[in-house]
Amino acid sequence: MGSSLTPVALSALCLALAAPIHGVGSDVSKELAELYRADQEDQNNFDSMPLEEALDRQKKRRDRVAEIVQAGELEKPIDYHHASWIFQHGENADDFLMAHLLATAASFGGEDQARFLSAAGLDRFLMNLGHPQRFGSQFTDAAGTDMGDAALLSHRIVRVFLEGDGYVTTGLNGRPVDESQRTKKILKKVGKDLKKLAKSAPKLAKKEAAGEERAEALKRTGEIVRAGQLEEPADFFHAAEVFHHLGESVDHRVQALALTTAAVLLEHKDARKRYPEALDRLLDSLERPRLFGELEAGGPPRPELLELHRNVRAQFEGKGRKR
Repeated sequence: MGSSLTPVALSALCLALAAPIHGVGSDVSKELAELYRADQEDQNNFDSMPLEEALDRQKKRRDRVAEIVQAGELEKPIDYHHASWIFQHGENADDFLMAHLLATAASFGGEDQARFLSAAGLDRFLMNLGHPQRFGSQFTDAAGTDMGDAALLSHRIVRVFLEGDGYVTTGLNGRPVDESQRTKKILKKVGKDLKKLAKSAPKLAKKEAAGEERAEALKRTGEIVRAGQLEEPADFFHAAEVFHHLGESVDHRVQALALTTAAVLLEHKDARKRYPEALDRLLDSLERPRLFGELEAGGPPRPELLELHRNVRAQFEGKGRKR
């Protein structure tokens, strides 16, 4: 069965995100709430109806939400949240990327219960492309939510995405934290180290013959992240900056995106404008089309996405609705 989400639909989503998020109700908001209710009801009764019928009902809802997105009719954070649920129950990587984007926009607009969906959408997107999940949001028959060495993110990061979550059994997890390594003295030193590493990262990225220095900076930052030694919003942002500027692997860029998103949710003043670049670089490493425009020489693989660079930034730079 074909997907309802095309490159045009994804582009339309990004354009819609540029619009201010208003606080007034609308017929579209009511319709999205009803689509969400129907989606949840179907999920609860999924095994009691023929599979083909269940999938067809899901697709019809996705098609309608795609139309709403393309028309730029999403208004309030709760609209983005409800729309995200529809794509969370999609069929392919594009659907799950849509779910992540919608939930992230809702979260950035102050809809805290959408934080879990931001993480879950990213997990489903990665898993659909053959990569391990990073938040442990997806239960699998083989391993439950135990990710083993794939749990690059510690509980310190994961818990940010559980803020306001009403689903107490979501299963989001991460590496356990050793509290003996989180004394005030250690955390203060870690904060200073991360600030220095983040400051040096852009220079190291441009410096020739600095491979060992870059590797050491990534290694040290990774140790801090896995040990759960991030404390202040600036710590999350500085760690993200190291991975963003120096990381080239999928793992590094997943961490850059997760840390950047967490820093936004913790209200770090500079993190929001970094999110589009962090997502685009992850998409680069996954050999997927960028969504937010030109970052480096050569531009994005699809010319029509250049327009997104100008139109989407407002929402992610905090120029729209304030929390």
